[in-house]
Amino acid sequence: MNIIATWMYCHKTNDVVLYPQIGKNVGKQDNQNYFWRCVFCLFESSNRLNKNVRHLLICNQNPPSEIDGINILSLIKKYKIELYDFPCITRPPKDYYRAWNSQFILLDVIDVVCDLVREKEDICFILDSDCVFNRPISKDFELSVKRNKVLLYSLDYPLDYKINGLSRNELKSLSLEYSNLRVEEFVYNGGELICALAAQLKEISIEARKTYGLSLRRHQTGLRKFNEEAQLLSYVYHKLNYRTHTANNYIKRMWTNVSNYRNIERTDNKLIIWHIPAEKKRGFVKLFRKLNRVTRNSNFDYISKVLNVERTFYTFTKDYIFLFLKQPIRFVKKLQNSFRTT
Repeated sequence: MNIIATWMYCHKTNDVVLYPQIGKNVGKQDNQNYFWRCVFCLFESSNRLNKNVRHLLICNQNPPSEIDGINILSLIKKYKIELYDFPCITRPPKDYYRAWNSQFILLDVIDVVCDLVREKEDICFILDSDCVFNRPISKDFELSVKRNKVLLYSLDYPLDYKINGLSRNELKSLSLEYSNLRVEEFVYNGGELICALAAQLKEISIEARKTYGLSLRRHQTGLRKFNEEAQLLSYVYHKLNYRTHTANNYIKRMWTNVSNYRNIERTDNKLIIWHIPAEKKRGFVKLFRKLNRVTRNSNFDYISKVLNVERTFYTFTKDYIFLFLKQPIRFVKKLQNSFRTT
C-alpha cells in the first residue's frame, strides 16, 4: 500500500519564526490557514488521482472547523484523512539558526509514519503540504521505489552557493567532521519529498536522530552544524549510501513568480508531483475555495492555471506590468527570455 503523509505544526501566537513565503507571524490564525489550505489541496489531488492509498495528517492541534466557509470535517471524511498527534516536538534552541526553526519536526513526522506502517514493503511518501499530485502514482514510480529502496529529489546548486547558510562544499567538509564521511561531491536533496519503503524509512529515522543529537551538541559548543532538515537528511542519505537524483523524473520544485524566479517548463506537465511553494498566498487559496464544488467528474484543467503553472493572458499581463513598474531593466530581460521559451 502507498502511504501519503503530510504535517501541520501550529505555532503559538508569540512564536516568531521566519517562513519566507509567509513572514514571521506564523502564529496568527490567518497565516496558519495558508498552510491548512495547502494540506487539503494536497489530499484532494491524491484522493482524486490515486488508488489504494492511506492519507495521514500529523498535527499538534485539530484543524479549524471552517475555512473560507468550507466545513473542514467534511473534507477530512471525503478524502479519508487519518489524523494523528505528534508524540513529541523536535525544535532546536531559538538561536540555532535564523529561519526554519520548526523544520526538524520532520523527524517526528518520520517517526510517526514508521509507527503506522503495516508492511515493510509499504511505500511511504512524506510530502510538504504545498505539493499537489498532477498525475497518479504510476507503476514506474512504484517500481523505481522498490528497486532503489529510497528515491531522492536532488538539487544541483553550484558548489559554493549558500543553501540556508551552508554551501555544498561546506556540507562536504562538515560531513567529515561529523563522522569522517568522505563523499566526492555532496549532493543536496530537497526536503519536500521523503519517498522510501517502510524498512528504509526506519533506517533513515534512526540515523537522523543520531545526527540531530550530534548537531545540538555541536551548536552548544559553537561548532558548525547542519542548519536545517534537508541538509541533515542529505548527510544521512550519503551515509546510508542511497542513490541521488532518483526522484527527479517524478517531482519538481516549481517557482512561479516572474518578478522573482520562474522555472516552469513545458515538460513539467508530465510530472507526478508538483511542489509550488510560492503559491501559498495566491494559487492555493483559489484552489482551496473550489474544493466544495469538486467531484470526480469535474474538469481539472483549471488547476495549472490557478497555481500559475500555466499562465493565462491575464496573469501574464499582470506579472509583467508589476515587473515593469518595480524593476524596468529586469522587465526587459524577462520579457525577452519569456518569448524565447514560449
